[in-house]
Amino acid sequence: MITLNLKINPQKEVDSSVEIVERKGLGHPDTICDLVVDQLSIRLSQIYKKEFGAIPHFNIDKALLAAGTAENRFGGGKIIKPM
Repeated sequence: MITLNLKINPQKEVDSSVEIVERKGLGHPDTICDLVVDQLSIRLSQIYKKEFGAIPHFNIDKALLAAGTAENRFGGGKIIKPM
């Protein structure tokens, strides 16, 4: 038998009158990746429906945008060619 000694700390109240959000514009790499992956998912669903008559479960929700050139070094770096 295992005995666990747990201590639960009550959460502090949060001022709900303030909300912090992150906004990303159309040129942001995350936005570009989201749009590409979204279109890929739609097109793949159309192909599955046409070829097999049904859309099976699939996960297409990760993307990496690699563009431009940078010189990396510890503590800094230099952009050689922007995206």
